[in-house]
Amino acid sequence: MAINSIVFGGVNSADYGIYISGEGVFNAPKRDVDMISIPGRDGAFALDKGRFENIEVSYPAFNFEPGDYDTFAERLSDFRNAICSKRGYQRLTDSFHPDEYRMASYIEGLDIKPIKYNTAAEFTITFNCMPQRWLTSGESKITVADGDTITNPTLFESHPLLEVEGYGHISIDGNTILLDDGDYGETVTTPFVSSQASGAITFDDVHLNTGDNVWLNSVRVVHTATQKSGYSFQSSRTVSVTDGATASIDDYGKSRKINVAETALTYGTAYTATYTASYTLSWRYSGRVSSGTASLTLALNYDGAHTISYAITYEIGTPFTSTGMQITAETVRAESTVSALGHPTYIDLEIGVAWNTDNGTVASMNNVVEFPAILPVLSPGGNLISFDSTVTDLKVTPRWWKV
Repeated sequence: MAINSIVFGGVNSADYGIYISGEGVFNAPKRDVDMISIPGRDGAFALDKGRFENIEVSYPAFNFEPGDYDTFAERLSDFRNAICSKRGYQRLTDSFHPDEYRMASYIEGLDIKPIKYNTAAEFTITFNCMPQRWLTSGESKITVADGDTITNPTLFESHPLLEVEGYGHISIDGNTILLDDGDYGETVTTPFVSSQASGAITFDDVHLNTGDNVWLNSVRVVHTATQKSGYSFQSSRTVSVTDGATASIDDYGKSRKINVAETALTYGTAYTATYTASYTLSWRYSGRVSSGTASLTLALNYDGAHTISYAITYEIGTPFTSTGMQITAETVRAESTVSALGHPTYIDLEIGVAWNTDNGTVASMNNVVEFPAILPVLSPGGNLISFDSTVTDLKVTPRWWKV
């Protein structure tokens, strides 16, 4: 006859010479039902809350160390400390049901009764367990193609874990989840405006990942100058401007402007750029016309994360006085798409949460997943799985269970 044991949170009773019988392992949990008496109606109304209650599972246990009290006492002590050190729910398996496991919490004490001159003992190990008997077969990932059917071999609905590469609609028997591929990082004040010659634009990068796109759109710097008393502007014109920018002068010749339509950045990669516009100026003083040069420079520095720094400098000829400058950024737009993440999105259909991991860091993806009012389940029997072609890979961990 086989000698049976349990494993709780990685603690194997057999390693301590402790073995069990299976008297308490075949029970079923209680359904959570309120029986309500209604005046004038025979019998009682059964209000089924759609759930099972936790169940206590007890294992009568024994150990025996013939003629060796020291080993007997030491092994009992080690086992007692090992299981009592486990907090919360832990995985529980027994050798009676090798293809199943429970999620159990050990909250009872141990009432040990030594016998045979303190070389053997009998006691009961009692766990408070969640009602499900989880099937180990339900832990295996199933790679699914569009149009496949997953068959639930049990009589109970299961709430699977999805592992998705890509984005789009995913349906289980017509109940659909949407992974959006839109922009998840609309970021900075629109417009960003500053009259400081240097500063920084910051934006939210919580959902961005290495390689995602960041755009600094429609940056404009305007510098205004006035002439000293007795001088007057005659003409101004743009001489040259750095590639990727445009420059202009207003009708009165007072404001010089430099525009950068769009600067493409990459999250995770530092970037530096300098844009310079040169201008010629003509002025009149006491009937005499003179000319000179001026320049306006915009330096941008992106740290690869959530900050874009800027610095503005302006050089102007002697007859003129700088009266102010302003930088305007229409927006910083950051785009983090599921398809560009380079790692899968996990969707837990038991509790309706989504996340991914990047270099060991867990990040919520709930903002990109649209859940239906009732979460999809794998019902008993066949379940049709369908999804868009933009979902490049789908794996399902079904989590089968029974009572």
